[in-house]
Amino acid sequence: DYAIDIDGHRRYWSTNKYPLVDANGKTTAVVGLTRDVTELEEVEEELTQTQEYLQNILDNSPLIIITTDLEGKVVSFNPGAEKSLGYSAEEIKGMKANQLYHTPDERDRLLQRVLQDGAVSDYETYLVRKDGSEVPVSITLAQLKDYQGKVIGTVGMSRDIGHRKALFDQVMQSERLAAVGRLAAGVAHEINNPLAVIYEISEYLNELLEDDPKVKKELTLEEFTLNLPSILKQVKRCRVITSRLLNFSRKSEARVEITDVNASVKEVIPFLEKKANFASVKVHLDLAENLPQVQIEEMQLQEIFINLLNNGIQALQAKNGGNIWVRSFQKDEKVHVEFEDDGPGISKEVRGRLFDPFVTTKPAGEGTGLGLSICYGIVKRYDGQIAVESQPGKGARFSVILPRVKDGDRKPFYYKRND
Repeated sequence: DYAIDIDGHRRYWSTNKYPLVDANGKTTAVVGLTRDVTELEEVEEELTQTQEYLQNILDNSPLIIITTDLEGKVVSFNPGAEKSLGYSAEEIKGMKANQLYHTPDERDRLLQRVLQDGAVSDYETYLVRKDGSEVPVSITLAQLKDYQGKVIGTVGMSRDIGHRKALFDQVMQSERLAAVGRLAAGVAHEINNPLAVIYEISEYLNELLEDDPKVKKELTLEEFTLNLPSILKQVKRCRVITSRLLNFSRKSEARVEITDVNASVKEVIPFLEKKANFASVKVHLDLAENLPQVQIEEMQLQEIFINLLNNGIQALQAKNGGNIWVRSFQKDEKVHVEFEDDGPGISKEVRGRLFDPFVTTKPAGEGTGLGLSICYGIVKRYDGQIAVESQPGKGARFSVILPRVKDGDRKPFYYKRND
């Protein structure tokens, strides 16, 4: 192979030569066949440059990029992975990739989803470093194919979200405390009702005791027997209300629980009942029976429901009341919970940014713009979806969609949170 400059342009040539031999075996001539391989050389050069370019990206990317073969063994491990996980590429190649996951069977579940959907995007979990510590990551996992389209393994790209997660948890805690403040009036009303009953009964019993016990002994005993259970009942009611409030506001480890969606909806309604009545808002429940459970921390699911209900009530209050319909049902192996109102609706411009931080439809000073972004973050953490449908003047419908719990997924586990 050689190159010749022709009219200032370099052309590449490939020559094959072979002898011509007569009947006596004597070489009589040499034949040379030459062909222009300039385009082939240019393609090879471009491929080499592309490979070097891609390798440079892999070598300098802060992402954790890991490829595996069909047996799940690590084939490549970029410098970003080495830095984040503490392994060298040489020592980890050939090792099962599921050993890097928070739980080994978690990768197997992800691979099943890759087979079904072709890829998994932005799945949040933990990878285990060489020293045994854990790093929170957002993983995108896809099939790896050769030039013929044949699947030869998987490629996973993960981002270390430790800093983002810590910031998100702080913001979520701030929003939770703000929500507690918004609920304080309703909770005070809930507590004042049983306290008023306790006070009235206690005053009545005290008056009986102040009378001559010999004259009214039988009446006193009868009234005590009748009214003391009422006092105990109202005290327990107060205890339940305050317990709910404390659980909602408390910092805690994010436990992934097997949760009953319908029960969670019914439990949050009393928190906002007084506010809904004051705003002339009627809440209608249409909850499917025998609904599958979902795998999510119950307190965080309730936080989502409270936020969506509160937003609906505030939207309807601006138009002097209306209706909110809460529906639950199962569709395509997923559990859906819808919150629909007949309020003023949401404009197209705002609707496209509604789950972004600091976006709000409320008047200045009445909303932080963080509630829906917090809901979005919680739902995505548990591999779910949240969506909105709305047109100005025709109300809004928010849908929370979570994967149903299957028989093999009924093992609660924990997301460690650095609160």
